[in-house]
Amino acid sequence: MSVGNNSTYGELLTTSVDEMLKNITPLKEESVFLDIGSGKGHIVSRMADVPSVSRAIGVELIKKRHKRALEIYGGKDKVELYCGDILKMDKYIKEADIVFMNSLTWPTKVMDDIYPRIKSGAYIIHNNAWFSGKERFKLVQLATSWYKRSTWYISKKK
Repeated sequence: MSVGNNSTYGELLTTSVDEMLKNITPLKEESVFLDIGSGKGHIVSRMADVPSVSRAIGVELIKKRHKRALEIYGGKDKVELYCGDILKMDKYIKEADIVFMNSLTWPTKVMDDIYPRIKSGAYIIHNNAWFSGKERFKLVQLATSWYKRSTWYISKKK
């Protein structure tokens, strides 16, 4: 099962990144950030500006969004943008120290498929009520394009 071809689109506002970072610090040096469903690349670009992030990777399934991200952020230092199904790109999941998923509309099966591929110790940030049942999580309110304050889940994989 792929993440899907859902045309629903919304973004975490870049102004919320600082709030998100407060909940996952201190980051280890040379952290790798992965945005699954990176859309136009705004969060990937913002995370590339964080000094302790060595690589900011975005994977977007929808070609039109990926193309737009490349137009805006292609060539930016530390930014890597890919188009494709993340479930066929294990390498990026396994490398990530921070996995960000704007997954509100994703099926539970997709979350179940992604979770075991995430390495131990990685931060997982998502807005889907799904959880592994293994980690304690923190609820945070972050601004999105669809709602001023939206609930997000932050945990660290055991």
